Amino acid sequence: SKEFLENRMCVALGGRIAEEIINGTDNVTTGASNDFQQCTQVANAMVTQLGMSDVVGQRIIGQQGGGANPFMGRDMMGGGAPPVSQSLRQMVDSEVKRIVDFQYKRGMELLRANMYL
Repeated sequence: SKEFLENRMCVALGGRIAEEIINGTDNVTTGASNDFQQCTQVANAMVTQLGMSDVVGQRIIGQQGGGANPFMGRDMMGGGAPPVSQSLRQMVDSEVKRIVDFQYKRGMELLRANMYL
């Protein structure tokens, strides 16, 4: 569900958020890089594959079926029309960023509110 995916992203960002709260933003480590990757992938899937974005809408965006194989009738140089327009790609990127930023903010609020538990 959308709620499950949002919670998953929020949890994934929790380690970095805790580091920032405890150590300060200038003293964070590289340990959260995989968490960022997972969070970004979930948000991207929500927007481009699962129809969970009000901005982009209920559609699948981009190529499906695993990559372009030039030996299976596809243009080797990619000279055909792009599968996604530049404006739509920017819209997707903006929406992914909005979703991740919202979960970061939500996680920060949750950790600060419950820091002394």
